[in-house]
Amino acid sequence: MKLNKNEKLYIVELGAGAGKFSFFMIKALWELKNIIDFPIVNITYVLTDFTESNVNFWKGHHALQPYVESGQLDFAIFDASNDEQIRLINSGITLSKENPTENPIFVVANYIFDTLCHDVFHVDAGVLKEGVVSVGTSKEGEPDLQDPDIIETINNKYQYVPTEVDYYCDIERDVDAPHLKNVLTWYKTYFIENDPNELGASVLLPIGSIRALRNISDASKAGTVVLAGDKANCHPNAFRGLVDPHFAIHGSFSVMANFHAIGVYCTSRGGFYMHNQAEEASLQVSCFVIPPSTGRVERSAECEVGDSMKHEGLTRVAGERVAQFPLFAQAFDDNVNSFGPSDFFALQRCVKEETPNPSLANIVALLRLSNWDPDIYFKFRDQILTQVASASCKLRNDLIKGMPRIWDNYFELDKEKDVAFEIGRFYYGCLKYGEALKYYGLSSDTLGEHHVTSHNMGLCHYSMGNLETALGYFEKALALKSTYEKAANWIEKVSKEMGGDESKKQT
Repeated sequence: MKLNKNEKLYIVELGAGAGKFSFFMIKALWELKNIIDFPIVNITYVLTDFTESNVNFWKGHHALQPYVESGQLDFAIFDASNDEQIRLINSGITLSKENPTENPIFVVANYIFDTLCHDVFHVDAGVLKEGVVSVGTSKEGEPDLQDPDIIETINNKYQYVPTEVDYYCDIERDVDAPHLKNVLTWYKTYFIENDPNELGASVLLPIGSIRALRNISDASKAGTVVLAGDKANCHPNAFRGLVDPHFAIHGSFSVMANFHAIGVYCTSRGGFYMHNQAEEASLQVSCFVIPPSTGRVERSAECEVGDSMKHEGLTRVAGERVAQFPLFAQAFDDNVNSFGPSDFFALQRCVKEETPNPSLANIVALLRLSNWDPDIYFKFRDQILTQVASASCKLRNDLIKGMPRIWDNYFELDKEKDVAFEIGRFYYGCLKYGEALKYYGLSSDTLGEHHVTSHNMGLCHYSMGNLETALGYFEKALALKSTYEKAANWIEKVSKEMGGDESKKQT
């Protein structure tokens, strides 16, 4: 896959939701602009979702605006499983089979494949069976079948009926049907030849994800590269046993994504996959590569995989193709297999939950590893404030230098997480009153005025000797909350001091 530096390169994120992950992605990309061997002005990151409300939220979020204005960020309403074209809202460009890009399309799929539609199959005593579902509820006499809360009592019933590996021949496009046949053939063959205890297998085939990748890959003349992270299975042993699908309920519902099946599909199309080698990872990260589509089934790809349906054959074919991109493979190994997102989550959870009193040095190390993540800082804010006053000068200075980076990484979303206020508290504890005032001000600007914030700003001015200004902030705090005793006490204290020392009044 060669890149044309004179043409646009699109990075399309599916199901971007609130856009927080997208913010970190495009910010990281922008910071690499002087390193990457491609002009940043020709790279456009596209946030997509199927709901217009999310698009409107992105449009109004101040953290995304600089990238919109520079042309590096665009938006689109896109139903990943069904839409066949992506209409970019800002530029007016449409990415489609009729208007394909010259460069490959890069796809980011962060916790989206587990929510797209899946088909259910069993391999039972060597017979492939289709799962037919009847949707119901465990609650008797449900009064309103349109009530969203009914999802909490969902109770599906399944029947499994024999079917053939060409199940999709009359359902999907002709160009994709042979590849889906290869996927079903792979599972049927594997569990016939590798099921000594006759446990059978239960396979969720991610048909919605496959349709999404097919539609997006059609919109490029140069192929598609997909980076996906999800709760997912990457190894066929995860499918052993005849069971019904498990649904995770979280306002909506999701299932375990089947990254293994997507890998088989991409390999059948002449591409390859790279999976996270850690099977126990709570967040699985995989990369999938799909070569340019010719509009017909490539005979070589179909035969190569179709005639090598054993696990070793699939691994060999994909591995040989990966070997053609050694730098790409090394980057995946360094950033996913050696130490990936799931490893970082486990580490920070260990420091927070399994270490009663983590040292400030360990917390600073974790902050560095996270690239000064505001969420990590907020999570450990109390431990930091407790220890910073007694910390060594060098360690305290390391934190002081990292605070602007924490704020620079902040994406306003959760009103309960007042990161600017907590940074202000940190600077106050370090006797950096001017910096503390700056972040207390940012807290008021972003999340609104609060009596505690005004009180703390009064403390800063008092410590700087600005008694009249301090008195004004204490009075403001009391006006915001008339029962706030701390503010009332400080008003009395400062008023007495001002009455006894006119030199401390400000003009």
